[in-house]
Amino acid sequence: MFVSKNFKKHLKEEWHSSHQLESSGSPCLVIFMKRESNIKIGRVIQEIRKSNGDTQEKLAEKIEASVRHISDIEQDRVKPSYEILVRICNLYGIGMNQIFSEYLKVTENKTLEYKLAGYDKLSKKDRETIENLIMFFNKK
Repeated sequence: MFVSKNFKKHLKEEWHSSHQLESSGSPCLVIFMKRESNIKIGRVIQEIRKSNGDTQEKLAEKIEASVRHISDIEQDRVKPSYEILVRICNLYGIGMNQIFSEYLKVTENKTLEYKLAGYDKLSKKDRETIENLIMFFNKK
């Protein structure tokens, strides 16, 4: 198997290798492992949990996860699933941006505007009713 020098350079930049690539271009066995993620959110989740007065046991019970899993997340031994992250955010009334704020390049909070399918086709009265309901629920 021939591996070009450019390809080797690309691989060295993108992956960590458990074996050195030979510069001669001769066939060799190469085993690649993905680079470890630099995003560590365990500490942030732990701080959020503690600031809300919960133990790992209480959080685990509230979001229907095991205490071991919560511990592993907080120690960055495992990555939480989207489902677990959503449950934590809903439980504590926070957004994902608060968990990932250290890694996001956002200078200000921006609200995403979603357009309801068919909203423009509603009567003016119906649109006003929906807007009033949204304002009412946002006050809580």
